[in-house]
Amino acid sequence: MLQNGEHNSEIYVVDDDALVRESMSIVFTQAGYQVKAFCDGASVVAAARVRTPACILIDIYLPGTSGLEILKQLGAANYPAPIFVVSARRDIFDRGRGDQKWRVRFYRKADGCSFDRYPCG
Repeated sequence: MLQNGEHNSEIYVVDDDALVRESMSIVFTQAGYQVKAFCDGASVVAAARVRTPACILIDIYLPGTSGLEILKQLGAANYPAPIFVVSARRDIFDRGRGDQKWRVRFYRKADGCSFDRYPCG
């Protein structure tokens, strides 16, 4: 919630795949959210430190700063917005479920993840 009592409808989408960023942007824009898309970790970390979005969707395997590194830099366990981690690879889910320090949800892209069960904001 913003300081003026209104809900923040901005979602940060972080993925190095332009098609994924565009697809997620279209879906969430149609659902009434404002989407800010990032293709690298450094940019989203800088933005998320200045402004807290309704939620963040992060691809775990990014060039440069990885999704896991982004979680560490943002202090995911205490970050004020939900963070959803997406990946096309299965191995991250095995590692992520065993690591209780993250307050995030993991989704596999290939599973046709449904984000409407866990709305942002």
